[in-house]
Amino acid sequence: MRNLIQQIREKLGPLAWASVVVFAITRCGDIVFLLTKLYLGRYLSPDDFGAIDPLNSAVLVMCLPVSILFTATAKSISRLNALEKIEQRRSLMRDMIFVAILGSLVTGVLVYIFRGFVLSRLSLRSAAYAAVIVPMFAVAWWRPMCNAIIRGTQRYWLLILPMAISPIIILLLSVFFIGYLGWGLWGALMGQLSGWALWIIAFIWCIRPEFRTRRVRYAEEKKVIRESIVPIAILLTTTTLLGNFDKLFIRNFITSESGGYGAVVTLGSVPALIIGAVVFVVFPLAAAEHATGQGFKRFLLQALAMGFCVTATCAIGFWLFGYQIMELWRHEFAAFSRYLWLYALAMGLHGMVMTFSHVEVARHEHGSLWVLVLATLLMCGLIYFGRSNMTIGRILVIMNITYLAVLGAMVCRAIATTKTRS
Repeated sequence: MRNLIQQIREKLGPLAWASVVVFAITRCGDIVFLLTKLYLGRYLSPDDFGAIDPLNSAVLVMCLPVSILFTATAKSISRLNALEKIEQRRSLMRDMIFVAILGSLVTGVLVYIFRGFVLSRLSLRSAAYAAVIVPMFAVAWWRPMCNAIIRGTQRYWLLILPMAISPIIILLLSVFFIGYLGWGLWGALMGQLSGWALWIIAFIWCIRPEFRTRRVRYAEEKKVIRESIVPIAILLTTTTLLGNFDKLFIRNFITSESGGYGAVVTLGSVPALIIGAVVFVVFPLAAAEHATGQGFKRFLLQALAMGFCVTATCAIGFWLFGYQIMELWRHEFAAFSRYLWLYALAMGLHGMVMTFSHVEVARHEHGSLWVLVLATLLMCGLIYFGRSNMTIGRILVIMNITYLAVLGAMVCRAIATTKTRS
């Protein structure tokens, strides 16, 4: 059996094999995550259900600084692994723990101080939600660090913790808090917080041998991290805004439809969840290949081809059967089914843009990032300043046009760059 697995691994190659492993693990989590969202959509009020995705988007935006830093360190961990500098890698990982501790404390204090503003932007009327939202923001700082270590060391089996065990805990606790205790939205948030905290604790326990080593300097790699911070900051800031601005906008300005849009987001995110497995592994692989002077084009072409097939399949499927699926879930959501295929298309394009831009950053090509900056400013500005006339349909059309323009510009620039160098 082991020989058969090794043969399959060699035949698929590093990107395809790693993507298959990540895909298999993350799909378990996605199925449980989907079951959780289906349960919440069924038993929470539409208004409470509509708060879940905007809150998660707010957490992602708030954690941008640590996500930027730890994405850069994931690249360096992968480089140090490729160059067999194990003690330097372990010292870097140890410092990441200290940064996570400090950052989570600072974030928790800031969110507590500005809790009134945060609750009002999320359209949460009870101050009691602060008791669970403040620790959610603090704990969220640890998630990018753990993911960076998994990506950099390529220990993809550890994804079982956040992608399988944690979602099961969240589902079980959500059912207990909501179905048995009747806590509603507060119970849903408590279940999510508990699932996050438990998998992070388990993860630190699993990697504890990494810290039983003497501390060494990694000055050269610090220079690489500093050089990567700005392009990675641009990449993550723009892609985070592109992928989450719509949820926060609709919760703020079209609140009455946020529950139905939450249902659209739940099902329409399927392409992004699938392509996310490719994005997760392509960045460290491309960084390692670049560090050792090997090629990267096969990674990019394979990833984009996979992304295109996934996006087309999901968009067409939701266009044909979206109404029946939404009606089966909850009658109130069926009216929003006409938006489902458009959102799925946008998320598939988002995944392909993420794939392309991560490979570019991994090989120190940053020119296409300015396309992302311009597109993000235009999209967010157009939606925000035209908010009096915005509908869900118009927002989704603007999102798709933006993603198509960005992806087209990136491809054209890559082709032009390749021809110039050849």
